[in-house]
Amino acid sequence: MDSQQERELLRGFQKAMFEIYDAATRLKPPYRPTAFRGMLVEHGGKHTADRLLASTQPSSGFTELFRRGRENLRLSVEYLVLTDPWRALFTPHQLATAHHRLSEVGFEPPQAPLGGNATTEDEAPVDAPLPEELPANAPLHEGAIRQITINAYERSSAARAACISHHGTACTVCGFDFAKAYGPVAEGLIHVHHLVPIASIGESYVVNPIQDLRPVCPNCHAVIHHGGTCRSIEEVQRLLRHRSRTKGER
Repeated sequence: MDSQQERELLRGFQKAMFEIYDAATRLKPPYRPTAFRGMLVEHGGKHTADRLLASTQPSSGFTELFRRGRENLRLSVEYLVLTDPWRALFTPHQLATAHHRLSEVGFEPPQAPLGGNATTEDEAPVDAPLPEELPANAPLHEGAIRQITINAYERSSAARAACISHHGTACTVCGFDFAKAYGPVAEGLIHVHHLVPIASIGESYVVNPIQDLRPVCPNCHAVIHHGGTCRSIEEVQRLLRHRSRTKGER
């Protein structure tokens, strides 16, 4: 592609990004992703897509579209970048990320990520600092074991999306919200904690995202599991309150 063609594609993609924003506002009820529009205005269409695809998790906008009906993911950035002619602007890794996110929640992407059949090797890796955050292929069914360097219990992205849709992205323990602290670049970042550890169940089960899962920040998540245990959210909240009182008495 020559430079003139690329410039024309970039202009067209920018227009298409604003069009999916406008289409979202026409949903019933309407959805107005103001943070997404702010990123478009500040960074442009291509850089906005680059930032969203570089995140380790789908944005809150992706989750909101999923919550309103899986078919609305046609308005997601992930779907847009996989369509022609815009896919020519993105790397194989970025296309694999978009394809992986849509596939994980049971929505068929417009094309395979690299112009052929998607394979495990094509899919973008998911950052998983704790076993609680490992992804799964079967929506809402959890507990299947796979071999990495240790046995790890797989997780469902659809369950994660439903949990965040109901409980939000603020930490249930301490209230920390990544987007409020860091701005739009961190929108949607949060861990999802299983109240009953799947490792203690030892078999596949159907998760209830609202009853069984809670959003927690990485710090609180680490404390919950520190020492190989699984502290309750209430117990970690008591630890925080105790430390706060202790500091106040000094």
